[in-house]
Amino acid sequence: MKLNSAGYFVYFEKSDFSHLKHFLKEHSFSTIFILCDTNTQKHCLPLLLKKNIVLKNVNVFLIPTGEKHKTLDTTISCWNFLLKNNADKNSLLICLGGGVVCDLGGFIASTFKRGIHFINVPTTLLAMADASVGGKNGIDFNGYKNLIGTITQPQGVFIYEGLLKTLPAPHIKNGFAEIVKAALIGDNKLWKKFLSLSKLPETNLTTFIHDSVLVKNKIVLKDPIEKNIRKILNFGHTAGHAIEAYFLGKKNSLLHGEAVVMGICIELCLGKILTLTSPKIAMEAFLFFKKHFMLQPFSEKEIEIFIELMQHDKKNKNGKLNFALIEDIAKPLINISASAQDVKEAFTLYNNLLA
Repeated sequence: MKLNSAGYFVYFEKSDFSHLKHFLKEHSFSTIFILCDTNTQKHCLPLLLKKNIVLKNVNVFLIPTGEKHKTLDTTISCWNFLLKNNADKNSLLICLGGGVVCDLGGFIASTFKRGIHFINVPTTLLAMADASVGGKNGIDFNGYKNLIGTITQPQGVFIYEGLLKTLPAPHIKNGFAEIVKAALIGDNKLWKKFLSLSKLPETNLTTFIHDSVLVKNKIVLKDPIEKNIRKILNFGHTAGHAIEAYFLGKKNSLLHGEAVVMGICIELCLGKILTLTSPKIAMEAFLFFKKHFMLQPFSEKEIEIFIELMQHDKKNKNGKLNFALIEDIAKPLINISASAQDVKEAFTLYNNLLA
């Protein structure tokens, strides 16, 4: 099974990685590199190498695990590694990992020598359902999420659900944040399916992944460089990225999906306050997240810091906070301006609904 995306295919692999084998045989890359983190090296790299004889003589660049390493320093280290090992314009970088590896690897590949080939082999549910597709690549800078980056499409994305067996349960739930977001912004049938669940599943997830990728793919094909409708993919991320950035490096740091879930809930509250989001849908979705995810209240001091972090969000224009919201299920709204006071009221409503 495969989906046609913006100049490449998203393949849904079986255990033998047949699509990846064919891809590597079809292209005569001068050298092949693999970027992975310490977790992926241990749990996923052996399987990938075992299944692909073409990958026996590859160069592996290893990075530490975690968002805090998605930095310019890590990027420079990898550029140096590519340079030392004679990477050229016909080299291939395989990004084997979760959202951090896919974001970072795409940025490294799209900037080294003005661009070398890269593919994504996502290993987490979040990366399979969202981060590995769409062509957004980037690094965090000075405490701000994805502040520096490119929009460059990979040569292909190869999704194999079997790699999820290496993940602990919290990371499965973490990935569902983006799948539920996809339902809210673009798939009423998928949303109704979520509402019918007594709990989120932990296995047999390929259909959920496919549906999420399909929503994102349709949007990206219409607007590949985010001039218009693609902005709806940021739903929940203006508030979510601020929350994630604030907790990054702290003992109680959050996974990306955990922050995005709370960001979605806050932006549902914002839509209700601005009388843009259906009150029925806002409450229905909020209660869904409250049932299936861990939501936490925030202090006034934290809220002030979040709003300050939001001031540096990439979507802002003319000093105004800019949001992607929804009117109803699969009825997105983009370029919605809100004041700091509006956002503060949304956080207050969010806290009250948790009480």
